[in-house]
Amino acid sequence: MFGVACGPYVDQRWFQPVVREYTLAIGNEFLPMDGLVKVDETGIEFIHDGSPPEVMRGRIVALGKRLFELDGSTTEFETKHEFIDGMYIRRIFIPKGMLLIGKVHKLPCINVVEKGDIAILTESGAKRIKAGYTLGSPAGIQKVGLAN
Repeated sequence: MFGVACGPYVDQRWFQPVVREYTLAIGNEFLPMDGLVKVDETGIEFIHDGSPPEVMRGRIVALGKRLFELDGSTTEFETKHEFIDGMYIRRIFIPKGMLLIGKVHKLPCINVVEKGDIAILTESGAKRIKAGYTLGSPAGIQKVGLAN
């Protein structure tokens, strides 16, 4: 079973979707992810189909809106906030199987996967990253993530 958090429209909203025919569904409600999900024996990955960034952003926003419309169970996940020499660090512990949609980043940020593995989709691409990987995100980007 997979959970979903929706960041751009509400704080920490979680659902219990399942993978169906290369898309995600919650109950009988299919999410607008057609063609963006790949499943294999190692987990779930996102696929960027080469659409222009504005089209992909529209699909990410549509997913967030659809999640906001659905009723579902909610849960919290562990978050730690740290400040080091004036720099803010937020650590989010995403349980395996959870899907989340982040807010649009106002500033560039650094993402570090400390353990586990996560599939990420943005308007500019898709990748699956594992523990020990660090990547930068530019301002204005919005990410969808699924912890495997």
